[in-house]
Amino acid sequence: MGRIHRPSIDSSEIVSCCHTPSIDPPWPFNMKGEPSDVPVPKGKVAQQISDLLGQVQNDEFCFGGLAYLLPVLPGLKVSNIGTVSFPLRGEMVEQLKLQAREEQFQSWTIPASQVAMQNPEWGSGIAVLCAFIAEKLGYKDIALLPRLTRVLVCGPGGCVERLPAVVTGRCVATLVVQPPSEYTGGDLLVSRAGAKNEVRYELGNTAAAFRPHYVVYTAGSSCCVERVTAGYRIAMVYQLLLPAQVPFDWCKRARLALSGELAAALKQLKAGPDDIGAIEEEPYPGNPENDTSDTGDDDEILAFVLSNSYNRMLSYKDGWEALSGVDRARFQFLKDANSLLPPGKQLSFYFANSHFTTELTKTKEVVVWRSITGAVAGNGSGTALSKPFNFLNPDDESLSQLWGQHQKVDYA
Repeated sequence: MGRIHRPSIDSSEIVSCCHTPSIDPPWPFNMKGEPSDVPVPKGKVAQQISDLLGQVQNDEFCFGGLAYLLPVLPGLKVSNIGTVSFPLRGEMVEQLKLQAREEQFQSWTIPASQVAMQNPEWGSGIAVLCAFIAEKLGYKDIALLPRLTRVLVCGPGGCVERLPAVVTGRCVATLVVQPPSEYTGGDLLVSRAGAKNEVRYELGNTAAAFRPHYVVYTAGSSCCVERVTAGYRIAMVYQLLLPAQVPFDWCKRARLALSGELAAALKQLKAGPDDIGAIEEEPYPGNPENDTSDTGDDDEILAFVLSNSYNRMLSYKDGWEALSGVDRARFQFLKDANSLLPPGKQLSFYFANSHFTTELTKTKEVVVWRSITGAVAGNGSGTALSKPFNFLNPDDESLSQLWGQHQKVDYA
């Protein structure tokens, strides 16, 4: 069997792993078990690190979709008009104009003081939705308070231009709820301050006429509504506020505390002095030519599987910057915690990409190692790993979920 040629990697390194699937391969990196088996990290420290990574979710500045937690109809009542029927029709819009202010051509705003929600299930549904949003934004167990600010109506030819992002008071996010509406065009675009790309929500889909939809975006982000080409779009805009007793920087404090806890765990991975200059060069596991150490927990390499699939050429070019969603959030979490460690205790990070090839009648695993910048650091046969990876499992997934669910291309 061939040897794997890769950079010096010791027990103080964390490897991010991906897998390019082929026809009915074994589990990558010599993992053993049935498809339903759930891998458990070896050792208390590794389990602690895995659990801490599991507390880190997507670093999303916006998200949305069907509002399953809300009743179909809010029972929207407008002063001097009565209950509004959905989807909006031209006759109802003509009445709403009497209580609205025209912001732009074919776009009107009704102030919150002029409206009320008569359906009692709407308020409870919004509260449950806010709890869901709070957890995704990192405010677990914090009851964000929804405050209706206005109702927006757009007719054919109408749009909402992008306004400067405003961060005021205790508002941490904006929630846009669209009751059943029937229209075309009118996509909602959300952008983050300093970001090149924007996220598009096509809320005028076929289900829009029958179910409410929602979009939430964090403070400091901004949105606009493209021109409606036909029909009428209506949306209720809420500010999501922190309760008075919760510090405004609560989320930042929580992240710092979690980073400190992770740093303390990571520090235990690397024995010896804190001063990097006092550490002599040692052989690394996985290289049979240099490895003279005894096998054991100290020689294992911590690794975790990336949750998303990535274009291989993109990851070569951009390195860790190509990561998205929970992968990016967790890698950033590791980097932040690592920066808190003294030089002699800091870890190095690598990516390892695995794929299987068939030569004659034999299946062979090939592993490519890359630095976090994307540069190729080594390659060889996966069967040459003399030291097994100690796989973290932040989401408690089974082997089939880890390797088969997303058709993985890489490991971290």
